[in-house]
Amino acid sequence: MTLKDISNMYFKAYKVRVRKNSYQKSKYLYFRVFKNYSKILEKQITDIDENDLINFQNYLKENFSNNTACRIYYILINIFELAKKIKLINFNIAKAMKSLKLNRTYKIKNIVTEEKFYNILKYIEKINERIYLELIFTTGLRSSEVRALKWEDIDFKNSTLSVNKSVQCQKIGEYEICDVKTKSSNRIIMIDRITLSLLQKLKDESISDKDFIFNKNGFPMTINFCRYSIKRACEKANIQVTSIHNLRHSHATNMLTKNVPVAVISRRLGHAHTGITENIYIHLIVTDDIKVIEQQQYRAKNSLNV
Repeated sequence: MTLKDISNMYFKAYKVRVRKNSYQKSKYLYFRVFKNYSKILEKQITDIDENDLINFQNYLKENFSNNTACRIYYILINIFELAKKIKLINFNIAKAMKSLKLNRTYKIKNIVTEEKFYNILKYIEKINERIYLELIFTTGLRSSEVRALKWEDIDFKNSTLSVNKSVQCQKIGEYEICDVKTKSSNRIIMIDRITLSLLQKLKDESISDKDFIFNKNGFPMTINFCRYSIKRACEKANIQVTSIHNLRHSHATNMLTKNVPVAVISRRLGHAHTGITENIYIHLIVTDDIKVIEQQQYRAKNSLNV
């Protein structure tokens, strides 16, 4: 069997274990990466050797981001593991060569400061879109979590928001309510007074308090909700175009710059553990450490002059 045959077998099994959206994204990304490197896909899996994998890793490093390269190689390891399980091979050579891969790192670019965000918001015309963006920016929720929110998830008395589901929706009227990404993503977080008042205003104008907060004819909004609006608003505000998901990163970054503990940020974001938060935002944590050292050096220098 070729690597392509085993890959298709792997994704067929993968489909029943994960959410539909995760399956579609992973499969699409995997075969897109191989589009210009099909020679290894067509090889018999028993014929793939160390040189093939070294060349493939170099191809990944030269043509894709660090994250994409690591993600694809991890999938490849799992595919070889499947081949081993069904006794096509005796040894998972991809797993044995794991040390050759790049360390997985995250590069968060184009962080939106509070000043930039509220400048962008001036050019968002629809009230529901404004509140949607503000909710992500001030809570750090994932877009799929915000679009799954119902009014029953908002506790106006205690100023809290309950995250207990997500939604996958490509077309209005066709959607799937899913579990949140990880066990830790089930969480209750505090919301600030201004965001809460905006939500109250939106609720007062809603037809039914049983609906999704952000809906069209009672159905949850699609994954593309607000994408065009934020792009156009950024252009009008003369600010580098940012993505909706980047507002989540911006929330975390803005909290770090205000010295909010990593553990608190991790819980708000719904990360499985603080190590994930530290790994994503390590460059900011290191910068804060440098600031601390600089402050200590300044204090030491001045103390010598006393």
